[in-house]
Amino acid sequence: MDTPNDIDNTSEPETGAQTKSGSRGARKAADAQPAAATAAAVPAAPCKVAKFGGSSLATAAGVRNVADIILKDPARRIIVVSAPGKANAGDEKITDLLIQLARNRLAGGEAGAPLEKIRARYTDICRGLELPPGTLRRLLKELDTVLAGDTSQGSAYRDALKAMGEKMMAQVLADYLRDVRKAPAQFVGPGDVGLIVSEEFGDAFPLPEGLKNLEANLAGRPGITIFPGFYGITPKGQMATFSRGGSDLTGALLAEAVDADVYENWTDVDGILRADPSIVPNAEIIHEITFREIRELAYMGFRVIHHDAILPVRRKHIPINLRNSNNVDFPGTRIVDSRIALAEILVGVAMKKSFCCFNVEKYLMNREVGFGRRLLGILEDFHLSFEHMPSGIDSVSVYLDQSQLQGDMSSQIIRRIYRELRADKVDVEHNKAMVIAVGEGMKRHTGVAARLVSALARAKINLEVINQGASELSILFGVRNEDSEPAVRAIYGAFFGAGRSGENENGERR
Repeated sequence: MDTPNDIDNTSEPETGAQTKSGSRGARKAADAQPAAATAAAVPAAPCKVAKFGGSSLATAAGVRNVADIILKDPARRIIVVSAPGKANAGDEKITDLLIQLARNRLAGGEAGAPLEKIRARYTDICRGLELPPGTLRRLLKELDTVLAGDTSQGSAYRDALKAMGEKMMAQVLADYLRDVRKAPAQFVGPGDVGLIVSEEFGDAFPLPEGLKNLEANLAGRPGITIFPGFYGITPKGQMATFSRGGSDLTGALLAEAVDADVYENWTDVDGILRADPSIVPNAEIIHEITFREIRELAYMGFRVIHHDAILPVRRKHIPINLRNSNNVDFPGTRIVDSRIALAEILVGVAMKKSFCCFNVEKYLMNREVGFGRRLLGILEDFHLSFEHMPSGIDSVSVYLDQSQLQGDMSSQIIRRIYRELRADKVDVEHNKAMVIAVGEGMKRHTGVAARLVSALARAKINLEVINQGASELSILFGVRNEDSEPAVRAIYGAFFGAGRSGENENGERR
């Protein structure tokens, strides 16, 4: 297990006096000092937190490239790593193999092929990096120790194995930087800095004491800190993983703890695209996007960064820079608090399928106090969350993700609405989709809704729902599943494609 004292080659945390001068606490402290003392203070060196995804670390060549990126910029002093991804199209991710391995052992079987594949991958990586033989032996011995652990608590055992992908990769990178590249790198695990998380194995979250520990123990460490992503340590000293893709969250937590200048997230794509490339081939890269805009797009399926990773950096106003480790000269996409380039109306368009809609009609419904609350209360009794709720004076529709519905749940809900709300008519429609157009620039331009609706009308798409919040950040359309992808293409073409040249900014034909 990764406990505070089980790692070699780690240094003791420095004192809080060595925290970055750009942190909120340091700035407040500086303001309280006499003018002469403040003038004599030496600003701390810039600090970047860089997280590298599994695709960047899948092979020895990938690890060497990552090391080059790290050493190219002295500000990259805290590095978070994922487990190795696929080395080729026919390969398997290390995390997937570890899950298979845990499943085999918990079922009472032998470790089998997954263990051999894991050993082979790390052997190839270590030999390709020309690491001392002792490195590989140490890694495989630790893996065998965890594998032979107590299986009585299945979820804890599974998480301990899952976390080994990140832990072993972080040790490999630290050893390579120190022993081969002669850089002052050190492995630091969650237990070394007290990253305490909840005991919700597979879906853990950082506890307040864990965040305080990070701030106290991480800042000021000399050299390059190599940190494994994806997991923390429970109050009982067990490894507990975040949800899948949780290395993004680890990086964000570390960036917040040291008040980093930027949080770099390195993967195998150039940045965030304005639309899903499977729907819009050759979609443009978004160069800058706000936290609010990315939140709206992520809600509709944009998978660019773990959704939990936004909040920690946003609390400290730390920008995120999404970069491609295979195209290091490309600036990528920056996610920021605010952006100046609001002349562009939209930043992107996205869609999500498989919604359903409960339609409820009742005469004089608008005059019945508590009708909406009681309707939502019925859904709450079935542990259902809703997405949207457009209404008229005698009708209301409730949209929700239809994957939540099990068995004859729809029929049970309808019967309760009839019985408890005395509705005139209730029905449910399946296979609905939502399409969203997002952009901070909407509020500065008139006629945006008209332009959007015109584009959809030209594509002969029927609109079932139109919704825009008071923030004027996005406009959402409800359509049939089969119309969702044509709708995305229609909107993209009107605002970013060849179609945009035929209209002015108000949607008027030139």
